[in-house]
Amino acid sequence: MERLQQSCRLTHELLRPPQACFSDASGAPHQPDIAQLRMAESFHATALSWIQELEVLVIDLRQAGGLPLCEPQKTKGIYPSSGILIEELSPDTAAKAQERQLQEQLISNSCLVVALYAADSVLLTPWTTHQLGIASRDLLQALAPSGLLAVAENMLQGVAGQQQPTHEQFLVSALPHLLSHFKLCFNHDVYQYEKAQVPKESGPDAFTRCLAARQLAFLVRQLGYQQLGTILPAALPCVLATVKDQSPAVQCYGLHALRHISEEVLSADLKPHQQQLMTVAAESLVGCDDAVWTVAAPTACAILCSMGSSCQGPGHQEVMRELLRQAEKQCHKKVRRLAWLEAIKPVFAVGLFASLQSNMLQLCR
Repeated sequence: MERLQQSCRLTHELLRPPQACFSDASGAPHQPDIAQLRMAESFHATALSWIQELEVLVIDLRQAGGLPLCEPQKTKGIYPSSGILIEELSPDTAAKAQERQLQEQLISNSCLVVALYAADSVLLTPWTTHQLGIASRDLLQALAPSGLLAVAENMLQGVAGQQQPTHEQFLVSALPHLLSHFKLCFNHDVYQYEKAQVPKESGPDAFTRCLAARQLAFLVRQLGYQQLGTILPAALPCVLATVKDQSPAVQCYGLHALRHISEEVLSADLKPHQQQLMTVAAESLVGCDDAVWTVAAPTACAILCSMGSSCQGPGHQEVMRELLRQAEKQCHKKVRRLAWLEAIKPVFAVGLFASLQSNMLQLCR
């Protein structure tokens, strides 16, 4: 029990890299400068030892078989008029339940640790190193067959006949249970920018939202079309909330996740969310800075292509017009011009610009 409690404390420390080292004044992630290098190296060394310790504990718990779910003692249950069961637990049962809860918390937090530190060639992650990335991947491989978390047990029932579930199968079952963490960071009541409401001062700071957006983007990007199609209704609202965030850094993480969804998920699975995706794609192109534009333009084009050439609704037309409008306004900036030309290639390839040939001719003049 003591070891579990200590490990849970370690995961909480790992889930909050020192902001003074890895973010700028706005809370956006950035590489530590020379003055912060020693502090960053110290944190990296400590984090590496903690992640390796977590992996050893997960393996030990897996080999021990974990604890069985506590069986309710029905003979002591009393049903009052409210219909709620009041159950008296024996000291042994209560201790087992507490230990079980610590195990579940450990596995959940370990999943978030992996999502924060594991290497990804696209996502900006200044708080990790090559060694930390490898250690995080090893921790994920240890988590996949653990069976300690309730979600993993449910997953094991769905993949009967497989002794060792893959980490993708583990994540697709764990992600819906981790969404509560992301919903706290991207609360629609706090951040309702689409309604032009001034955000309240309560809620997570920009750096905290960046960490959560990185975790969500990593988890989404680990899944293929089959797994994404399963969790899309639950995960998409959180992804769209990151895209609508006021922080450009958070927007970039959300757009990377949204682009992966658009490129991987089948058009039939995306169709129920078509209007919502088109609206977000058009809004992400307007008024964004250069860093966001290099991600927003390819994401908007990926959404257009994912719907196919048969998609010609109002949302489709709005995204096309916004792509042309922004190209005309920002063509004097090299970074935006090159990003637009690269992003638009697949749109031409599937013939989606046929309906706007007149606009293109006017732009060329």
